[in-house]
Amino acid sequence: MSKLRTGLESVGVPRPRLRGARGDAAQPPSEAPLSVSVAEGTTNASTGATDEAATASTAAADQTANAPSLATSQAAPEEAGYARPLWAFVVVVAMATGWAGEFAWLALLRHFAGGSHAEDLGFTDQVLANFLRGQWFRMSIYQGATWNTEIDLGRIARPDSLLAFHFEPMLLLLVPLYAVGGISLLLAIQAVAVAAGALPAYWLGRYGSGSAVGGLAVAGAYLLSPLGQWAVLADFHTSTLAAPLLLLAVERLVVKKSTVQALLASGLAATAREDVGPALAALGLVILLRYAAKLTRSRVMRGSFPSPRWPEDTGQVASPRPDVTTPELSTARLRERKTWLEGAGILGLGLGATIVGAAVIRSYSGGGLPFDARYAETIGRGLGGSLAALERPGVLGYAQTLLLSGGWLGLSAPLALVPALPSLALNALSTSPWMASGKAHYSGLVLPFIVVGAAAGLRQVRSRPRLMLVLSAGLVLSSAVGYVLEGSGPLGGNYAPASLTQHALRAENLALSLPSEAAISASSALVPRLSHRAHVYVFPAVLDAEYVFLDLQASPAPTSAGDVFLRTHALISDGGWEVQNSDDGLLLVRRAPDAPPAAITPSLAENPNANFTDLRRSYDDGRVSLLSADIGPSRDAAVDVDGPRWMLRTTWRAEQRLSSGTHLDFWLSLRDGQQVHVWDIAPLWWNPPEQWTPGQPVTIDVPDVPVRQFVSWQAAFSDSDSDSNTDSEP
Repeated sequence: MSKLRTGLESVGVPRPRLRGARGDAAQPPSEAPLSVSVAEGTTNASTGATDEAATASTAAADQTANAPSLATSQAAPEEAGYARPLWAFVVVVAMATGWAGEFAWLALLRHFAGGSHAEDLGFTDQVLANFLRGQWFRMSIYQGATWNTEIDLGRIARPDSLLAFHFEPMLLLLVPLYAVGGISLLLAIQAVAVAAGALPAYWLGRYGSGSAVGGLAVAGAYLLSPLGQWAVLADFHTSTLAAPLLLLAVERLVVKKSTVQALLASGLAATAREDVGPALAALGLVILLRYAAKLTRSRVMRGSFPSPRWPEDTGQVASPRPDVTTPELSTARLRERKTWLEGAGILGLGLGATIVGAAVIRSYSGGGLPFDARYAETIGRGLGGSLAALERPGVLGYAQTLLLSGGWLGLSAPLALVPALPSLALNALSTSPWMASGKAHYSGLVLPFIVVGAAAGLRQVRSRPRLMLVLSAGLVLSSAVGYVLEGSGPLGGNYAPASLTQHALRAENLALSLPSEAAISASSALVPRLSHRAHVYVFPAVLDAEYVFLDLQASPAPTSAGDVFLRTHALISDGGWEVQNSDDGLLLVRRAPDAPPAAITPSLAENPNANFTDLRRSYDDGRVSLLSADIGPSRDAAVDVDGPRWMLRTTWRAEQRLSSGTHLDFWLSLRDGQQVHVWDIAPLWWNPPEQWTPGQPVTIDVPDVPVRQFVSWQAAFSDSDSDSNTDSEP
C-alpha cells in the first residue's frame, strides 16, 4: 500500500556543537522528528494524522523546554551530551585525594591521642568485635550505667544491645574490614568514602551547568563544607558513610539514567542507620512530585491543540482512527513510566527502612524510642516550643553554615533541598547542643542534598554562561568563607589537631598489657583502647570488672572530676583492690580480694621546669606565687559546639604551709560577658592546696577553655575560715 505524506516531514535541522562556559562543548538536546507516516485510509485520514503529529511534536518539545531538575531523571540521554575534559576530572581526584589524606590523618591522630570516647567509637568497636565472637549487635558499654546521660537507661529493656538505640545493619558488611585492620582502618575508610563523594558532586555540577567549571565549583563546595569534616572527626558512624551513597544515588538517576545503580546505592545507604530512611522517602516523594507536575504540563500542552475533524462531524461514514503513535511519543511515555517507578521504588525503600528500623528499636528498647527525651522541651511544648527552639544561637549559626556551604544557591531549586528536611528537623528541634548546631556527625545526611541543591541552582542559569560562571565563583567563595569560620582542616575555625604525647603512649601500653579476656571498667577516653574485649564498662560502673583503668588528665565525662575522685577513694579505701600504676595521671588498679585498704595520691603531670623567667605574682597575702601560665591547644583535639577547647596550664608554688580547707577557684572571662567559674578539676581534688609542699612547684591544668570566646582569666585562693579572696588577672 502506498504512503501518504503529512507535509510535516523533517526539514533536516542541523545539530551544531554549542560552546558552553569556558569553551566546554555542550551538545544540544535532540530535536524531535517532525515526520509521520500513516497507512492509507479515508480521504480525511491525512488531516487527522497531521494534528496527531503536531500533538506528538508538542509533547517532545515540552520535554525539551521543561528540562528536569536534578531531582528527577526524566530527560533524554542525549541531553547530557557534553564534553568531559580530563583535566577537570584529574583536578577533582587530586582534591579528593588530598582531602582524604588530611582528614584520615586527623581522625587517626585524634584517636591515638585519646580524643575518641566510649560514645560512640567505643560501642561501635565492641559491637564489631562481638560479631567476630558470634554475638550480634551486643555491647556492654551501657551496662550498670547509673551515670548521668541524656538517655534514661533505666527504661531501656536491652541496654546490652545496640539495637535498643540504633538499627545499623551496615555494620555486618564492615566486619571483614574490621577483622583485617580494626577500628583504625574503618576511621580511614570513612574519610576516604566521604572524600569520594566529590566525584558524584562534580558530575552533578557538570551536568547541571553544562560546564566543567560548574562541576569543579560544586565539588569544591562539597569538600570545603564543614558538614562532612565534622562528621569524619567525630568517631565512626555508619550514617556518615551513607552521605556519599545518597549523593551517588542522585547522580546515577540524573546523569547516568541508571535506575538499577541508583536503587543499589539507595539500598546500601538505607542499611546504614534508621535516620537514612526518611531522607530516602523524601527523595522518592520529590521524584514523584516532579513526575506528576511534568505529566500534568504535558497533558495540558497536548490538549491546547484543536481536535481533528473526524468523518462523523461531516456526515461521512466513520473509519477506524489511524494509529499515529510515533517513536518519540512512545519513548516519552516509557520515560514517564520509568520516572514513576524510580520515585515509587525509592519512596518505598525509604518508608520500609524507616518502619523496620523503628520497629526493631522499639522492640529492643522496651516499647519506646530512646532519644525522645531530646524533644520534650521543643516538640513536647507544641508550636511555641518548636518556634523558640529555632531561635537559639546554635540553630542560627547552623543555618549560616548551611547557606554558606551552597544552600543559598539551592534555594533557587527548593525541591532539591526537600530530602534534607527530615535530618534538619531532627537537629534543629533537638535539645542536644550538638544536634541543634549540626556538629559532629549530625549533618552527614544534610550535606548530599545541599550539594544537589547547588547543582540544581546552576542548572537554572545553564543557558546564560556568564551568569553561571559568576554563580560558580560565588559558590566557591561562600564555601571558603564557611570553611574559614567553621571548617575542621587547616585555617578552619574548628581546626584542632591532636598531639601524640608520651601520656597517650603510656595509656596505650598499659591497655595492651591487660589480659584480653579480662573485664575492665575505664574512663570514657580509655574505652576505645579496650573495647575490642567482650566486657568493658564506663566508670563509675564497675560490676564484675577485674581492673579499673582511669585517665585523670582526660575529660571525666559522662560524670565529673569530683565524682571520679570520691568513687575511686571509696573503692580503694574499702580494700580488695591493688594499685598497679598511678603515674602521669593514669591510675590502674586490679581486683585483689586480700588487698588491704589503701590511700593513693597519683601524679597528674610531669614536674615543671624549675627555671621560670616570668615575673612572679603573689596570691593569698604572699603565701602562694604564680610561676607561669600558658594557654594552648588540648592534646586530644577537644572541640565543643562553640569551637576548639584549649587548656590553661598554670604553675604555682606555696611559700608556706597553707591552712586546712584552702581551695583554688578560677574564673574565665568570655567575649559575651560571661564569667565561667571553674573549680571541679581533677588536680584540685587529688592534690588540694592544703597538701602542697612549700617550695615545690605544682602544675594545675584548667581544661575546656573555649578559645574562641576567651578573653582573660582570674584565680582566687580562699579557705573555709575566711571569705577573703586575692584575685589577679594576668
